[in-house]
Amino acid sequence: MDIFVEDFQKRFVNFERPELPSMVIFITDAQGRIFSHKDPNSINHDKPLTGPEQAIAQAVKMHLRAM
Repeated sequence: MDIFVEDFQKRFVNFERPELPSMVIFITDAQGRIFSHKDPNSINHDKPLTGPEQAIAQAVKMHLRAM
């Protein structure tokens, strides 16, 4: 699917929920690398991943190995 990442960045505000203040939403590519995140600084691949981001990246890699 082709999407314009810049336009999608604007939609993150729609996902925010006061009842889930610690919820983090991001989109990864097939290798688990973040390419869209509410915090644009989190897209830098040189930055260490947070715990949830590490878990998602690992799950993506495990899924790819299972295919």
